[in-house]
Amino acid sequence: MLVFLILAVVGITGLWIISGHVSSVEFKIGDITADNAGTFARVSGSIQRLSESEDGYFLTMSDSTDSIKAVIWKRSFPHLNLTENQNVEIIGTISLYRGEIEIIADRVEIVG
Repeated sequence: MLVFLILAVVGITGLWIISGHVSSVEFKIGDITADNAGTFARVSGSIQRLSESEDGYFLTMSDSTDSIKAVIWKRSFPHLNLTENQNVEIIGTISLYRGEIEIIADRVEIVG
């Protein structure tokens, strides 16, 4: 039992240390390419199109340079209330889905 407690404390401490060193790269949407897939990124923009399913929000957001699709899973954000034309900042992982660039949200902040 003591071994499990020690391993848990060591694991939590390690995660705490690592989390302090994980940072996102801020991108203008137009600067994101397929080569950025896997990058932990921060993008800001206005929601142009928004659809909702039982599992998540699927949106297109744009800034002055371009637009990008974003996926926000409801299990991570159960109380989020999004509307079109809302300004948001999304921090998440850039990925490719069916050949299109998108960002999978880890953090969402409504701006303004």
